[in-house]
Amino acid sequence: MEGSLLESPAGSGWTQTIVRRAPDVGQLRVASLESASDFWALPSEPGPLYRQLYALIRYRLATGELRVGDRLPDERRLARLCGVSRLTVRSAFALLCADGCIQRRTRLGTIIRAVV
Repeated sequence: MEGSLLESPAGSGWTQTIVRRAPDVGQLRVASLESASDFWALPSEPGPLYRQLYALIRYRLATGELRVGDRLPDERRLARLCGVSRLTVRSAFALLCADGCIQRRTRLGTIIRAVV
């Protein structure tokens, strides 16, 4: 897939973005930093930020915007894109690991393992 426009459901509060997938490695490639910020924008809802990030990643998995084999941004980059602390990202990743959705590998990063 060279590039595509990902549509958000009407009234869902989520934004849209353009992504690129590198076919040889299965990594999610984000077209630009602006679209990356849109892709990882947290909705303005009450509740802990780590739960909102967890819900956002689960939403992206459920809609097919993130797929098995995609690599998530590292903690620092994702924290910067979402405007949250690294601890928030780490807490969201811990929940996703417990669900079996992601796998964290030293030097390889965080990879989508399954859609649960």
